[in-house]
Amino acid sequence: MMRRYRGPLDCLQQTVRHEGVSALYKGLSGPLMAQAVYKAVMFGGFGYASRQLDLATYREAGAHDQVLARAFLCGSFAGTLNAFVVCPVELVRTRLMVQQEWSPSGQRGGVVYRGAWDCIRQTVTTEAGGPAALWRGLTSTILRDGPGVGMWFGSFEATKLILTKSLEWDPVSNATLLTSGAMGGVGFWLVALPFDTIKSNIQTAHRAEDASIAAVVRRLGLRGLYTGLSVSLVRGVPGAGITFFAQKRALDFFTQLSA
Repeated sequence: MMRRYRGPLDCLQQTVRHEGVSALYKGLSGPLMAQAVYKAVMFGGFGYASRQLDLATYREAGAHDQVLARAFLCGSFAGTLNAFVVCPVELVRTRLMVQQEWSPSGQRGGVVYRGAWDCIRQTVTTEAGGPAALWRGLTSTILRDGPGVGMWFGSFEATKLILTKSLEWDPVSNATLLTSGAMGGVGFWLVALPFDTIKSNIQTAHRAEDASIAAVVRRLGLRGLYTGLSVSLVRGVPGAGITFFAQKRALDFFTQLSA
């Protein structure tokens, strides 16, 4: 029988009590590999956009003003690019997570998919558009990741400027990278969460009239779009800090290795 949880903390307590701490890391390998791909696309897209902007404005790499606007613009490009990668993955993941309560026919209570590949097969063969059905919710994913990742990079750069200019922190210290990255996570989720909520509802809607941004907003209201903000921040803020820290240290390592 499925356990019911009163909230995130109750879920944590019951999981540890009944299954042990190791249960918190069930299925880690899949998300770990997916995140590696996502972040590679994001940082790669950001770097590409930065180089193209340098060429377009005839600037040397690193010699630019308007750092925050630049970070947001290049980050938005990277996020938009990333949306095409994450959309089908998140569609499958979301449907697997809610399949006890959802099915394409609207029936509730049963297991719809035997696993990820079965979810992909059913989506492609039974829904309009064939393979394109895997990109259901792409518009809301772009609306989430475009400005969201722009804020991710922009908030990182803004915090780093404050720490280094006003507080005179070392710009490449661990504390600066972790703190600035954490604030990048805050910036991302404040902008992205409403569109993340919309995306998830569109991807699991079993009626065509429910699978639109307007329909989700009417049903949930503006306040409902921010449901789960605290959980998203608790998960995303430290994750963003570690991501920026790891990216910088990995870049330094490979730069020294190739010197």
